[in-house]
Amino acid sequence: MSESEISHAIPSTVPLPKPALEHLPALDHIRVAGVLLVLLLHALVPYVTHKMPLLVWPVLESGGDEVLDSIFWWIECVIMPLFLLLSGFVTGRLLLKYSGSEFLEHRKRRLLYPLLFGIVFVLPFDLYAWGIGFVLHGGLPLEKLLALKFGDRIDDNLWGLSHLWYLQYVFLYSLILTGGLWVLKSYPRLHDFLKGIEPRNHWWKVTFLAVAGVVVLFWEPAVVVGFQHRFWPVPSKFLYSDLFFVGGFWLQRAEGSLDWLRKWGPVSAAGAMVVFICALPLIHQEVRNVISADERWLMCASIVCTAWFSCLGLMGCYLRWMNRKVSWISYFAAASFWMYLIHHPIIGAIHTGLAFVSLHAVLKGILSWLLTVGVTVGSYELFVRKTRLGDWLNGKRRVPEAAPVINSPALPDQKAA
Repeated sequence: MSESEISHAIPSTVPLPKPALEHLPALDHIRVAGVLLVLLLHALVPYVTHKMPLLVWPVLESGGDEVLDSIFWWIECVIMPLFLLLSGFVTGRLLLKYSGSEFLEHRKRRLLYPLLFGIVFVLPFDLYAWGIGFVLHGGLPLEKLLALKFGDRIDDNLWGLSHLWYLQYVFLYSLILTGGLWVLKSYPRLHDFLKGIEPRNHWWKVTFLAVAGVVVLFWEPAVVVGFQHRFWPVPSKFLYSDLFFVGGFWLQRAEGSLDWLRKWGPVSAAGAMVVFICALPLIHQEVRNVISADERWLMCASIVCTAWFSCLGLMGCYLRWMNRKVSWISYFAAASFWMYLIHHPIIGAIHTGLAFVSLHAVLKGILSWLLTVGVTVGSYELFVRKTRLGDWLNGKRRVPEAAPVINSPALPDQKAA
């Protein structure tokens, strides 16, 4: 990329080197891992031992499995911070490629339009998939489903954007970021002041964001250990999520961040495992509402450290060892946005059906996950990959993706970087 192509980018709060903006195959690996973890998280909801407080689900089976419980809560701590960190990272790359107006147009096309698509074509199926589960397994009369009135206990946490909140939040972050960078461009003294006080050490930046995350999480633990569901942003969730988005943007716009991630990735991944061992019993205490204030502070700190270490570890390890193109990964990376958009009602219907089957919780969890992956990938291949819908959701295809040559089945912004 030439200097003239970079010159129109909105200035950062740190000096920007001339970056190599070629596609990073590692990001495709992370997207595929991320969407599979999202699907696994939702597949395990009915089968964990410590159910998420206030979460409304079509089926919540009694008992559960401790191993699935551990996997579920680790993913819950990590997965959305990972996607938000990746979105912030991609945003930094986009702002070096596009002007402010071009960037907002790109964000509108890649986030706002799919959000509207999901609201119109996915959320109605989501609502009825949940309602059918309530009728078949929750003892509610059919009239409740027809009227879409399930009672205050359910309705209070049923109506909202469901899994599509992520698109809403990232679009709003993009608007706020664009405005903030415009202010810095308009007021050079403010830009120079922030540049002067910004720490150059990446660990200090992460520490600052992590401490802020602990404070927000203590204010409202339900951001992670609970359920917050609305049509509009929830303040605590919006602030907590923004810290990871800012972290990704900060890393991308800072000199030497890729080398730093490669260096510290393995250490961060190991640290995440250690910290999560401390976090899990405290999460269980929070779910049972038998946790003290001091223990809650420790829980919040361990959850935030688990999230940051896991995210940095995954990004660093993939950049270090998997930054190469793999055909089936490219295929699933292209399919990942579609899988994310439509999986929620599918997985709800699968859970409703499996509630009639007598199987161990582990088998039900794995089967739910594999069936959801199979249905979402199959629908992508049949209805999206080579259609105008695929062009609209993912952008124009440069080269058609090759179908995977494996027999077993395997977020937004996948074309951004």
